[in-house]
Amino acid sequence: MTKKMLVGAGYRVCAVSTAEQALTLFADRKGDFQLVLSDVVLPHQNGVQLANQLRKEKPGLGVLLMSGYSDEYHRKAIQEKGYAFIHKPFKIPDLKRGIHDILATVREPSRQA
Repeated sequence: MTKKMLVGAGYRVCAVSTAEQALTLFADRKGDFQLVLSDVVLPHQNGVQLANQLRKEKPGLGVLLMSGYSDEYHRKAIQEKGYAFIHKPFKIPDLKRGIHDILATVREPSRQA
């Protein structure tokens, strides 16, 4: 549902189901992403760990994490890293605003010939 809404709003979206798939896709596309939107709770790894790994490869990558849980451990880790967070269930305008705000701060390296 989230992918459908974001595509409808004009975003290019690559959706995967696991952190491992996200890491593989990120590597295959040589980090050609501006933002990662991930649930905090993932199989075998959490969204904070995923974002940390992706940011090692691309330090300026925008990160928006989401969760329906109020886990103090994850909330503290998210705050310490400065990652954006949206609580589920969220309203679509709130998600779009969060993504827009993050993308407004992401700076792509200049591409010179």
